[in-house]
Amino acid sequence: MGKCYGRWFYGFVSGTGDIGILPIDLVDLFGTPTSEGNVLQWSTASEHQSERFIVERSRDLLEFVDIGSVPAAGESHQLLQYELLDERAPQGLSYYRLRMIDLDGSWEHSEIISVQRATDRCRDHPNSGGTVPDLERSGRRRAPRYWMSSVGS
Repeated sequence: MGKCYGRWFYGFVSGTGDIGILPIDLVDLFGTPTSEGNVLQWSTASEHQSERFIVERSRDLLEFVDIGSVPAAGESHQLLQYELLDERAPQGLSYYRLRMIDLDGSWEHSEIISVQRATDRCRDHPNSGGTVPDLERSGRRRAPRYWMSSVGS
């Protein structure tokens, strides 16, 4: 299962064995540069009292700005997938994270991912695990799609 994000410590078990429910179980978060902008995609394995996701972007890892919001499921115990297009993604390297907000107004940040955007065309290159979109300039391999996943960690 993915990495669980929540604001509570669940180290104590009650007499009935209930250890509580973490608000959001984030499975993965990744970004892909496209001709329209940077596409951010993420999925959750479960959600409890989740309200929305705010996608934040930074150029320097110090100052993040909100670029969009996506409603969350509220309650879910199945795999859900989300997507947001950053139509104003700048050229070069951008950093992204999610602010996951619960119904009570509390929130947590996801881990940070990076996406390299250039004016060059996007193209797939085969590798041992299938295909990974890469950016090319003048026939040279530039930068792979950045993908962060907590599956298996």
